[in-house]
Amino acid sequence: MKKECDIDSVLNCCCEARVQLTGKNFEPDWGLFNGTQGTIKEIVYNDNESPLEYNFPLYIIVDFPTYCGPS
Repeated sequence: MKKECDIDSVLNCCCEARVQLTGKNFEPDWGLFNGTQGTIKEIVYNDNESPLEYNFPLYIIVDFPTYCGPS
């Protein structure tokens, strides 16, 4: 019998996909609060890793137009 915690993690995303912050106000003073919407600009993987091999990205760059924090 499989438990909820036994379900494989999956990340479905692509460049230019619209995303939204939910469940947390990360840094409201910088424009990163619950409900803020952005666009995925780049998905970066470790060398020799691929999404085709079910690897998760090293990081994802998202453009949040309301962001007004440090560069």
